[in-house]
Amino acid sequence: MSTSQHMGNEFATVAASRDRKNDWPSPPERSGQLLYRRDGLLCASLMALCFLLAWPFVEMGFIDDWSYIKTAQVLAQTGHFAYNGWATATLGWQVLWGALFSKLFGFSFVHVRLSTLPIGMASVYIFHQILIRFGISRGNAAFGALTLALSPVFLAMSASYMTDVPGLFCTLLCLYLCQRALAASTDRAALAWLLLAIVTNVIGGTSRQTGWLGVLLIVPSTVWLFRRRRSLFWSGVLLWLAGVAGVFLCMYWLTHQPYFLPETPLPTQHFRTLLKFVIIKEINNVIKTPLCLFLLLFPILAAWFPLTRSVPRRPLLYLSAISSGVLILALVYCNRHEMLEFCLAPWLSHVMGQMGVAGADNIPGPKPGPLRNPQRIVITVLVLNATLLFFLHLFSRLRQRARIPQFSAPVWHQMLYLMAPYTLGYLGAVFIRGAIDPVFDRYLLTLQAVAIAFLLRYYQDFVEPDAKQRPSRFTIGHLPWVSHLALLVFAYFSVAGVHDWFALDRARVEAAEEVRRSGVPRTAIQGGFEYDGWTQLEVGGYINDLRIKIPPGAFHPVAPAVNVPFPCASWYPAVLMPVVVPKYVVVFEPLPCYAPSPFPAVTYHAWMPPFTRQLYVQQLKD
Repeated sequence: MSTSQHMGNEFATVAASRDRKNDWPSPPERSGQLLYRRDGLLCASLMALCFLLAWPFVEMGFIDDWSYIKTAQVLAQTGHFAYNGWATATLGWQVLWGALFSKLFGFSFVHVRLSTLPIGMASVYIFHQILIRFGISRGNAAFGALTLALSPVFLAMSASYMTDVPGLFCTLLCLYLCQRALAASTDRAALAWLLLAIVTNVIGGTSRQTGWLGVLLIVPSTVWLFRRRRSLFWSGVLLWLAGVAGVFLCMYWLTHQPYFLPETPLPTQHFRTLLKFVIIKEINNVIKTPLCLFLLLFPILAAWFPLTRSVPRRPLLYLSAISSGVLILALVYCNRHEMLEFCLAPWLSHVMGQMGVAGADNIPGPKPGPLRNPQRIVITVLVLNATLLFFLHLFSRLRQRARIPQFSAPVWHQMLYLMAPYTLGYLGAVFIRGAIDPVFDRYLLTLQAVAIAFLLRYYQDFVEPDAKQRPSRFTIGHLPWVSHLALLVFAYFSVAGVHDWFALDRARVEAAEEVRRSGVPRTAIQGGFEYDGWTQLEVGGYINDLRIKIPPGAFHPVAPAVNVPFPCASWYPAVLMPVVVPKYVVVFEPLPCYAPSPFPAVTYHAWMPPFTRQLYVQQLKD
């Protein structure tokens, strides 16, 4: 019996327990459920251990979560749910959860932010169970769960109070409950699981609007799979319509809340100018989004490196030559136009870029970071080569007209129905938003989870049966050692990157507090976007954003307090935070457009080079 057949019999055989009308894969045997649950808990615990190693604790905001933390603080203190002019996410139950931590342990940024950790651990556990129910073998499911848990984006967002991890949790929970509905032995049990999926997703989506794609797309896909069971099908349709109505009621309430920001409308400009702007943005998104996704999937894609000899040589040589030529031309073009940093991994900005390339983009001056262009070129080449090998292997299988193994057909059928419509809908939402606003790498968390499931199932069905080497006893699953090495490198980069990011933020707080101890008010210190955002909320009450519609007249036009040329100017406009009139500025290194200050530099230590870094406080010139 081949390896693939053995795992199919262990995890995806359905002959004895399939529904009479539906050919769905059954859940794992009861004797192995405790073992699978233990594996899921171990993966979640390992993620929590890496979280603690990174020591992501600082009394300051992280990315945008200072705004959400303020909402949780107000709810805990007054019982009122209040936006503050910055949130475009719904927040919902996440604020209730954070307010509970604030009530139990007392308010602090750390206490509220810690509320995301159990959500992240639950996401890892549920994702592992989803992989098991999709017939992924025990070892490969653990590897897939760790690929998500130890990725830089997931670990960084789990250390924050951002809505990305709660949104992922909401989607994964809906998918898992729909799997349970499909595996149920009776119509009543299936309907109960379906109802639970709808209710939890309507509630869960109140943290982040994309979470509602579960009830809007995953649930109807599940209901459609019940179409042969007429009573269950029509009951599911009615429940789904009720869930859709619940989503629209939530959206109606949301759009009438004071200081909530609606999604950015298209800018008012000439149609041709607007069309050209949108087309350029979307071409950029279409190219960079899959490249960044391939980077997040690299630990699994690296498994195709040992298959170089098995793919057709002629297509391999042709595509390698073409791709190498295109890559070289692109690098030369980007280098000549001073765009090289935008053409290399990690492609999309925000989390991975902040960790390894730019440090932080909200403090004036050149940024520290361990990844320079040579290292990024190596990463880019590795990711593109692994992706090329995967698609060549896929092409060769299609050319050979290889068929899905019979025992895997129900699993593939279920995976495609449950996740393909959701993926298309999510991509549509991302690209619609990306027409104006940037697409960040943290938007790819759910797509990473979906792609991990498909890649592992494909590897298990079409690669493992042909693999001659036996896995080492020190590896997880049947993926080769190069994948485990890539996962270890990812884990190191994630832990070290989160550690260095928060070490930087702690240094920022220390530098600003040193100035405050001399008697300077907080409003006279520009400590970076997160620091200044909290200052504005504490003093001004809300962010002075032009997009605020309720209450009318909330926005007040403000002339910039300081007109400083780049690189001294911050990227965010002073009009958003008018209470901050800086006299002192925290910078990465002394800049000529500022004057020296009497305050000493703050030294902090990083886990990636440069290992010793400093922040400086300068003052504005008279």
